Amino acid sequence: MQAAFEQGERPSTAPTSLHSPLVIGQCKTLDVDHAGLKLNLATSAQPSDEVARMWSDLAAEMAKMLSTPAKVTLIVTDRFVDTVRGLEGEVPETLGGTQNYDPTKPDGSLAVARTLPLHDRTVVVVNAGLVAMGRAAIRRVLHHEAQHVRLHQADDIAWAMHRRAPFERPIGFGYAHVYLAQSMIDEYRCEAAVASAVARAATELDETPNGYPAIASLFCAIRTQFVKSGDLEAAYESSLIALNRLGPYLAYATATIARGELRADEWLAVEPVRIVAETLLTIPPASTPRGYAELQGDVTDAVHALDAISNHLGFKVGVDEDADQAFLYFY
Repeated sequence: MQAAFEQGERPSTAPTSLHSPLVIGQCKTLDVDHAGLKLNLATSAQPSDEVARMWSDLAAEMAKMLSTPAKVTLIVTDRFVDTVRGLEGEVPETLGGTQNYDPTKPDGSLAVARTLPLHDRTVVVVNAGLVAMGRAAIRRVLHHEAQHVRLHQADDIAWAMHRRAPFERPIGFGYAHVYLAQSMIDEYRCEAAVASAVARAATELDETPNGYPAIASLFCAIRTQFVKSGDLEAAYESSLIALNRLGPYLAYATATIARGELRADEWLAVEPVRIVAETLLTIPPASTPRGYAELQGDVTDAVHALDAISNHLGFKVGVDEDADQAFLYFY
């Protein structure tokens, strides 16, 4: 989920082709081509003309943000999870490889879009249910995802960068921390590149200080469960899962500062934002190339920021280099 368009504008370029709905399995599909970008509306019920036109307009807007729209497919589907999982096997190992995607976060929040870089094109999958939130919310999500496409097409992503070139792992931290830091950086750069007018038109998608207690409570629950069970391995895995939720929250939070929507002092009640902002605010948005050498330094700094946040929350996750073993302990 940048935008050359202000809220309410419509792209002037009409679709180059608009085909009648086709039936594929249980889904009706509507295919539209915008400057090479393929829009595929694949839903169990045929969308209304109004909804189809909205997706078409926003796909055209998205295409204008991309240098190579002809290598992008936008799929809007009510089989979101199945569609993402069906494509994951086509993601190259150098770009993260296969995962078992789950849009549900440990605090109950839910992802509505996923960008997947395949061998020959990039696919953006969006949950068709997002239409219930309205045009402004859809527009914001597509503008954010367009930035992920931009990073992939420019080979400027932090995610899995150590699989594509030499990388010096920060001493005392495993690759789990590296991935967490890489993900946070990419999410920050994409969200920071969303035009403020686009973001302000869909504030229901904002991360705010009010959202932090629910995430912080995850770490309290992990400690409580460990005291009861003594299962250190489960606590370790749960801590990484909780950090994987905290990272994107901090990325989006810091982006509100970068875009000028919230001041840094409005986040004073959320200490992790202050900690991570010292790193993230020095990194340019996705609209500005960063380069591999700078990204490696950014990842190292972000790993240490996440470690400082863990310490603030009362625990430490790392790697004992001598024993070659991961560890977790609580303060």
